[in-house]
Amino acid sequence: MVVLGNALRITGQGGTPAVPRMSLPLGWRWRTPTGRSFRCEIRLCPEAEGGYSVYSPELPGVVSEGDNAVEATKNMAEALQGALATYLEDSGCIPWRRDMRLIAEGETRVWIVVNV
Repeated sequence: MVVLGNALRITGQGGTPAVPRMSLPLGWRWRTPTGRSFRCEIRLCPEAEGGYSVYSPELPGVVSEGDNAVEATKNMAEALQGALATYLEDSGCIPWRRDMRLIAEGETRVWIVVNV
């Protein structure tokens, strides 16, 4: 398992790239994770006015956005990293929820690894 930058590796189903033709932002590199790593599902939703919103069906209330898919995914990884760290520090327990909703039209399902 590897982590991109401080928080994430972008993969789709079957290990294929989650968002085609996505390039790594300048300064990002692959590295081996340290600490605790969690594989999280997120869903990218294109917005009518441009950009993307993103949420995690596994951790309700953790949401983010970005001008493009890469930025939205990076922002969501940071939001998940903060939420997971807070849950672990406060109670030692993460309130995972399995949301069985189907992927809505236009949404992209992405799996990321968050290192806490």
